[in-house]
Amino acid sequence: MMYLDEQLYGLRKQNDGDKSVEETAKLRGRIAEVKSLQALLVINSKNAD
Repeated sequence: MMYLDEQLYGLRKQNDGDKSVEETAKLRGRIAEVKSLQALLVINSKNAD
């Protein structure tokens, strides 16, 4: 999950910058995708136990 944590951190840093409305929306969408992947990994790891 470290890769996804790094991706999330990088996307959030990019989102902190001065972006257009469209660029901000795109970054927020990518952040949401990474968070969804993280949630799936947590669910899968709990089901594997």
